[in-house]
Amino acid sequence: MRPLAEILVEAGVRVWYDEFSLKIGDSLRQAIDRGLSESRFGIVILSEAFFAKKWPQAELDGLFAKETLDHKVILPVWHNITREQVLKVSPILADRLAALSSMGLDNVAEKLLDAIDPETVHKTISGKTLFVSPTTVLLHHGEWAVKTPVMLINRGSKPVYSVWIKLALDGNAITAESVIVDSLSRSTSLEGNLENITVHGDLFRVDALDSHNKEVVFLVFHTIAPNTHREIILSGSIAAPSNANVEIASFDETPTPLLEGKDGVSFPFKPPENLRVKSISLVMKRR
Repeated sequence: MRPLAEILVEAGVRVWYDEFSLKIGDSLRQAIDRGLSESRFGIVILSEAFFAKKWPQAELDGLFAKETLDHKVILPVWHNITREQVLKVSPILADRLAALSSMGLDNVAEKLLDAIDPETVHKTISGKTLFVSPTTVLLHHGEWAVKTPVMLINRGSKPVYSVWIKLALDGNAITAESVIVDSLSRSTSLEGNLENITVHGDLFRVDALDSHNKEVVFLVFHTIAPNTHREIILSGSIAAPSNANVEIASFDETPTPLLEGKDGVSFPFKPPENLRVKSISLVMKRR
């Protein structure tokens, strides 16, 4: 439970957990009552040990009391237990979609964060989480291009590297080249000027076809610093109804080594899936 709590805290979630919240001499019962009353959600780790003890089930009763038809409070995680075992003890919990510890802590954390913040896409790798919002953007509507800001957020205490953002395009005759990407937020030090254009040396775009022959655009960031965000503006240049689904494809824990040559500085990157690349370009903006 503690490693999961640490991942959620690193992702910016306020977590009540006894090892984090209690001090010697505190009343355990009063502290648990306060935690239950002040929490929006309760993460319940269901296991054989859980059902063998009365105290955790009393806490579960408290969480059930907080639930309404419009707001689910209990977020179950099944740990080394089957649906049949849960069904014998609690048919209500057995019918509820749960995260599975067998899928790994990163997967569990993603599913919990999706439930806590459904308007944001989350990606957790080795205990680090990135957020991107919104999950879908409108590129063009009727005769009007729609400019939509997209925010990429690192709420953690450490930077992440080689971040791939995937834009899966939806619309008739919409091509990757028709997506317009403008960068708003200041990038890292990998930035230069070309006449009246600012060039972000750490933000590339890859226009491609995926393994299903679908048009996609990938945005590749060299670094997302801790406790910071990057913002881009997306729109479409083809006058046809279209949108893009936004997701975080991958990122790395360790920095990608910069390659210095006589023509400048670059960094290598590897696509997170099989692609038929049409073009690779830098993202630029006018000063």
